[in-house]
Amino acid sequence: GNFIFTNVFVGIIIMNIQRATDTFREQLILEREQIVQERRENLKRKQHDEVLAMMNKTKPGFTFKQMLEEYKKNNLSNDNISAGGDMSFNLPWIESYITSLSHIDRITDRIKQLHWAIATTLAAQMDNKLRDGKLLPEKKSSRSIRV
Repeated sequence: GNFIFTNVFVGIIIMNIQRATDTFREQLILEREQIVQERRENLKRKQHDEVLAMMNKTKPGFTFKQMLEEYKKNNLSNDNISAGGDMSFNLPWIESYITSLSHIDRITDRIKQLHWAIATTLAAQMDNKLRDGKLLPEKKSSRSIRV
């Protein structure tokens, strides 16, 4: 009898420990998410302030591309979330990528139209052959095979 009671109490203690562990893990996850959210908000605020400061000190004739280059040289570091050296931040690359996507879309539409035309033509030919009776099964000869 004592063995059963001991096992029941050990089981209850283990369940309480498991609940406490799960609660602790959930709290850790929430804290990490809050830290990441705060970092993102701080980064957005910092970038917004820097862009405003940069816009305020622009000179007449200073192009937006030059401002971006200045910003890239002075403000991007390794601990920033966005990587400015990536190809996806390069404006000419983005323009050529969008252009090639539009070409792919046009070519895909043309191919779909071609497939539709081929399928329609083949269906019409099959209907004509069926109407003319050319695809009816051949009649078997009247001779029977004797074994």
